[in-house]
Formats: sequence, structure tokens, C-alpha cells
Amino acid sequence: MELKTIKHIQAVSRFSRAFIYKQVQAGKLSPPIKIGRASRWKS
Repeated sequence: MELKTIKHIQAVSRFSRAFIYKQVQAGKLSPPIKIGRASRWKS
């Protein structure tokens, strides 16, 4: 399992940070894993 940063998700998807978090709130993307203050997504 690899954990991706928000910057990596943005680079791959070309979506803004706000759009990604709105998709998480809408249930269309899985929520990030919190590691301390950092957020990471499973790949």
C-alpha cells in the first residue's frame, strides 16, 4: 500500500485542492488517512 499526498493527487488528476475535498465530503472520493497533521490517500 502506498500513501499519496494531496499534491500528488492534484498533479495526477489536475483537480484543485478544494475540489478534491468537496468530492470527499460528497462521498465520491475516499477520505484521507490522517497521520499527525498530514493527510494521505491510499493508492
